[in-house]
Amino acid sequence: MRTERPAQLVEARPTSRPPSIDLSALDLSTVTVIDASTNLALPGATRPAQQVTLSTQFDTMLSQVLVEEGQSVRAGDVIAVLDDRVARTSLRLAEQAAANTSAIERARAALDRAQTILDRTESAVASGAANSDELDAARSQVTIAAAELGSATEAHDRAALEFTLARDRVEQHLIRAPFDATVLRVHTDPGSILATKDPIADLATLDRVR
Repeated sequence: MRTERPAQLVEARPTSRPPSIDLSALDLSTVTVIDASTNLALPGATRPAQQVTLSTQFDTMLSQVLVEEGQSVRAGDVIAVLDDRVARTSLRLAEQAAANTSAIERARAALDRAQTILDRTESAVASGAANSDELDAARSQVTIAAAELGSATEAHDRAALEFTLARDRVEQHLIRAPFDATVLRVHTDPGSILATKDPIADLATLDRVR
């Protein structure tokens, strides 16, 4: 009784890749599999292990396309830039607000003055030169100044958070490659108006296939 051997991969021949490639039809190479029992040559195909269509997440204008079809890119490389003029203006304003510590400095100085007055009033009360009403007033000023310092600090913390958010919004206008890949197709040109989910570029890995 003859035992049939399983089909074996015996040949791989790369094919040429056109400048613009339809992902649904992408064949990086053709392979021939020989069935040992029938001696039939069966065709096969490979596809990218990773592929993606990059798009915008909001309505905008495309400012720049920084790659060409067929170009290799690394993970994190900027593929395209969306219109970020408003976002960058907001970032500059947020940066200025986050860097402004004048309100905290004024509030801290007021607290220091109030604490100095309280210390002097306590000494005066001990020596009989001031009464309890003056001491209560001095203590109230310290409490108020401490509250104002806390409010100024919270406002500065919010400004720092707004700066972080503004910086993230600018980053959202940069379309980056999610992995090392080859640019298969660029769908649009700079100056085009894009709607949400409109495709910008197709990327795929050509060195790892399945």
